[in-house]
Amino acid sequence: MTFEIVSKSVCTGVNIYSRESTAIVRVRFEPSINERSPSTGRMAEMLFQFLQSSDFEYSGIQSWVLEQQQRVVDVLEPAAELRETLGFAVELQNLVGPKFNRREVQALEEGRFWDLVVPRESPSVAFLSIRYALLLLQFANTGKSGHGPDSSVSSRIGRTIERFLQIGASGSLDQTTRAVANAATRRGIPWHRLTDEQRLVRLGHGYRQRRIFESMSDGTSVLAVKAASNKWTTGRMLADFGLPVPGRVLVGSARSLSVAAERLGYPLVVKPLDAGKGRGVSSDVSSFDELVTAFGVASKIGNGTVLVESFLEGQEYRILVVDDAVVAVARRDPASVIGDGSHTVEELVRIANRDERRGNGFQRVMTRIPLDSETDRVLSMQGLMRRSVPSDGATVMLRKTSNVSTGGKGVDVTENTHPSVKRIALEAVRLLGLNVAGVDYISKDITKPWKEAGGGIIEVNQCPGLRPHWSADDGARDVVGPIVESLFPDGATSRIPVAMITGSSGSLESARLLEKLLSFRCGAVGLASSEGLFFGDCCKKISRAGDASPVQTLMDHPKLEIAVLECTEEQLTRHGVGIDKCNVAAITSLVDSPVAMSVRTAGRELVRPAQLALEIAAEFIVLNADDRGCIKLLPYVREGCKVIFFAEHDQSAILAEHLAGGGAGVMLERLNGDRVIALIEGAQRSVVHPVIQQDAGSSGSAVVSVLAAVSVAWAMGISAGSLNGFFSMSAPRNADDDPAR
Repeated sequence: MTFEIVSKSVCTGVNIYSRESTAIVRVRFEPSINERSPSTGRMAEMLFQFLQSSDFEYSGIQSWVLEQQQRVVDVLEPAAELRETLGFAVELQNLVGPKFNRREVQALEEGRFWDLVVPRESPSVAFLSIRYALLLLQFANTGKSGHGPDSSVSSRIGRTIERFLQIGASGSLDQTTRAVANAATRRGIPWHRLTDEQRLVRLGHGYRQRRIFESMSDGTSVLAVKAASNKWTTGRMLADFGLPVPGRVLVGSARSLSVAAERLGYPLVVKPLDAGKGRGVSSDVSSFDELVTAFGVASKIGNGTVLVESFLEGQEYRILVVDDAVVAVARRDPASVIGDGSHTVEELVRIANRDERRGNGFQRVMTRIPLDSETDRVLSMQGLMRRSVPSDGATVMLRKTSNVSTGGKGVDVTENTHPSVKRIALEAVRLLGLNVAGVDYISKDITKPWKEAGGGIIEVNQCPGLRPHWSADDGARDVVGPIVESLFPDGATSRIPVAMITGSSGSLESARLLEKLLSFRCGAVGLASSEGLFFGDCCKKISRAGDASPVQTLMDHPKLEIAVLECTEEQLTRHGVGIDKCNVAAITSLVDSPVAMSVRTAGRELVRPAQLALEIAAEFIVLNADDRGCIKLLPYVREGCKVIFFAEHDQSAILAEHLAGGGAGVMLERLNGDRVIALIEGAQRSVVHPVIQQDAGSSGSAVVSVLAAVSVAWAMGISAGSLNGFFSMSAPRNADDDPAR
C-alpha cells in the first residue's frame, strides 16, 4: 500500500464535519484500499513492541493500541480502518498539547480519493499527524506481518514519534497560552491564533478583544518588561526601595571573576543577565574553578554578560501576582530521584522520565530530567556518578536550580506563606509596573516574616510560566482563571454584534447593503464576504471563487464594532463558517446544486451547507418565506432563536401564518402607488420607504437582497426611523443597481 496526499484544507469554526475546527487531507491510495484494506491491527502490533522498549509513557497511544488488540475482527472495512488510523493521528496531536477525542474523525470516500478529517488546533500539526499516521500504516502493511518487528523497526517508530514531537511542539501553542485560551472557552470567550507560526492569541472579537502571549497580555507595559528582563536593573530597583535582594556583580569577562568572588564571597550563583527558564544558571558555586566553568556556560547565552550573585540559603518559591493580588505560591523543588538500592542514577532518571506529566521542552506540566554536565557537577558534589547505585531511600539531587524547565516540580504553599512575604512580592511587581509577574523568592522558612527568616527576591519574571503551580501534586489551584478575569473583569463581554448571510443568490448584495445600513448608525462596521475583506480603508479581495471568507482576519481588527459576514454554500462546504456564534443569520434563497447536495456524505445529517447558519445563530434567523428551500430548514431552527420571515408580497401563506402567531415579518407593500417595506411584529407595524422604484426591470433577486438586508438590520436593533433616515439620504435607485463600493 502506498498513498499520495492530493490536497489539504481546513475548516474554521462550525463546519459540515464538526462544530469544532477541522483539518482535511485528500488522499489517493495505490492499490485502491477497496481491493485490499490496510490493517491497523498490524500497526498496533508494531507500536506495542515499541512501547515495550520505550523509556517514556505515551498513554494515549497505549490506549489506542489496546483498543486495536481487543477488537474481534482482524481487518475492518476500509472506511473503518482509516478512521482507526486517524484516531492514532489524533493521539499524536494530543502528545503536543490539545486533548481531542479520537472518535471525532471521518474517512469519506470521494470517487478515487478519500477525504480524511481530524479535529485540529494548528493546521500544520494536524496535517503532520495524518501524514505520520499514514506512514506508520503503510510501514506496517508492507513489512513482515505476523512475526513482530525487530529492534530496528522499534527504533524507526521511536524516531518517527520523536520527530513528530519536535516539529509538532514548534507549531503548537505553549501550555500557558493554551491554558489561558481554554479558560477563556469555559467562560464563553472565543479565541483565535493570530498566526500559525507564533503563540500570539486573540481573545474575543474586534474592539472587545484582548491579546495574550503566554502569560503576558496587551496590558503588559513594554517598559516594565524591559526592566524586568534585565536582572541587574531589577535588582537595583528593588534594592533602592529596601526590598531584600542578594548581593550581585556584573561580569563582562573571565578576568573580572576574581573581583566578583572577593566582593561577594562563596558560595555564588552565576546566571546570564538576560535569559530565563533556568538556562545557563549554576547555583552553589563554591570554588574559583567552578566559577570559571559556570561563567563559560552562562556567557554563551543571551548577550554574553553574566550576573554573579551571593548564594542565599533556603528553598526556592514562585509567587504568582496578577493585578495587584497574590494568586498562588509554590515551593520549587530541584530535580531529584530516590534510590532503591538496585538501579543506577541514570536508570532512576529514565524511570522518573516515564511519568506522563513529563515531556520535552514545555510540552507537559513537567520537563524530562536532563542528564548533562550540570547533572554531573551536582552528582560529583555528592560523591556520585551516573552509574552509581544510591542506597534505598536516599535522595539524589540532580540540579541546584529548581526550575520546572530543568526537571523540577512544585508544591503549593499559598496558604502557609506569611503575609509579609506576599506584601514584598506585591511591592516588587508594583515597582516594575507589571500586571502579571512571577516573583522568585528564597527563604529558609516562608511561614515566618521575611525579616526574621531572611532570604530575598532573586528574580521577577515578566512572563511567568505557570508550571510550578500546575506540577504541584494536587494541581487544584486555579492560576489561569484570574488572568482571564483580569482581562475581562466582572464578566465583561468579549463579543461584538455579528450578522451572517448565506444563500444560493443575493447573499453578497444583501451583505453589501447591510453593511451600509449598519454603518449609517453604528460606526465601525466591517464586511467579510465571498469577494474579500472590507473595513475602512482596508480592502483585500479574494483571488479565487470558493476561497475561505476572511472572517477571522476581520475579527482581528481592534477597531471593529460590528461584523457582517457573507459566505457562499461552496465556502461553507470547503472552509466552514469561521466562527462559533453570531447574533443574526439570514438565508436569502436556496436552490439545488452539486455543492449544496454534497454534504450528505459529511456524517452530520445536514440538509445542506446553509443549515450551518441555523447552528450559529444565537438570537434571530431571517428566512425567505417565498423560498421552498428555506422553508424546509424551519424544523432545524434552534429552540430560543426567533424567526423573522420576509416576503415579496402580502399573499405569502407562510408569512401570514407566522404573523398570526405573533411572529415578526418583513414584506413589500404598496403605499400611495409606491412599493414600501413593512416591518410587522404582533400589533406593531412600521413602514420603510421609499426603497424601490416602480420599475418593470426590477428583478426578484434584487428585491430579495433588499428585503433580507432590511430584515437583518431590523433584527440587530436598527429602527424603522433609522432605516428611513438611511434611504432618505440615498438617491432613489433601481433595486438592480449594484451598491458601489
